[in-house]
Amino acid sequence: MSSIETYNLIKEWGRIRAVDDVSFHVPEASLTVLLGPSGCGKSTILRMIAGLEDVTSGRIAIAGQDVTYKDAAKRGVSMVFQSYALFPHLNVRENILFGLKVRGVSATERKKRLAAVTAMVGLDGLLHRKPAKLSGGQRQRVALARSIVSQQPVCLMDEPLSNLDAKLRNEMREEIRTLQQKLGLTMIYVTHDQTEAMTMADQVVLLQSGRVEQIAPPHELYEHPATAFSAHFIGSPPMNIVPLDLIDYRTVLSAAGGRLPVADGTAGWSIGIRPEEIKLDQPGLPSKVAAVDFLGAETVIRLMYGEQTLFARANGRAVLAPGDEVMISWPPDAVHVFDENGLRRGS
Repeated sequence: MSSIETYNLIKEWGRIRAVDDVSFHVPEASLTVLLGPSGCGKSTILRMIAGLEDVTSGRIAIAGQDVTYKDAAKRGVSMVFQSYALFPHLNVRENILFGLKVRGVSATERKKRLAAVTAMVGLDGLLHRKPAKLSGGQRQRVALARSIVSQQPVCLMDEPLSNLDAKLRNEMREEIRTLQQKLGLTMIYVTHDQTEAMTMADQVVLLQSGRVEQIAPPHELYEHPATAFSAHFIGSPPMNIVPLDLIDYRTVLSAAGGRLPVADGTAGWSIGIRPEEIKLDQPGLPSKVAAVDFLGAETVIRLMYGEQTLFARANGRAVLAPGDEVMISWPPDAVHVFDENGLRRGS
């Protein structure tokens, strides 16, 4: 058993509450991503689980054992940091094996584990190089190898790919996910990158301002956002959130295909429509093209309906130019409804 539970975690620095009543469950041998904007508390939560930050209140359990106040070295976790945290004066081999030497693992066992892990992460031939002679991707592989070689059942990763270029991030993302599944690790992965979260996670814990917005598998987070924040944060371009106060939805919006399960005059409510659901045809809302971004396989179109900005996504190249007048609509079942508190209403 190597599942992880957090119960009502709170972390305060003076009057500042960085983590506010956070609870979630990470099943054994699964990958959970803590996702959210900078400053939402995700790294602080990870450091509390690792034992690197004190808990103001709440409880943490690993493998069914309360570790809230247990020393970090006794929690059975390994950690991969954003900065790699390699010793510059040690070569690759020595960096990978440093923790095992400190723990008194025999030379024979160290050699066996080193051979297995270097082949696994592609570091053969680099064992005698110092970190300064490695690329960013190679340094990240060393940090990953150091974590794997410890054979701890729980692995915590704090934005490990943020220093890499896009191509390397894609490669390392696949490698990390493959290794996690192959080794059966229970992993918590912190990122602000929704692409990493959506492609890697079994479960996403979406955070805002220290609180949990939604906990769900990636597909559910996208298809059934629990709040307007979840809807807008997940997706690129983001979901269009349109305040109902800005439009006469009894007439104009119904012409655009937006029949709504809300009463007339509901103040502060809004609707959400994904960009791929917006169609440029008649009848619909009269809008003006503000920008056209051709991305090869698709085109992202920025539209203005009055003062409201809307995004549409079209396959291939859309023959439009800024200033064009268009009519937009969407299927009725594509509408997400949020109340005045930003909470989802309806199915």
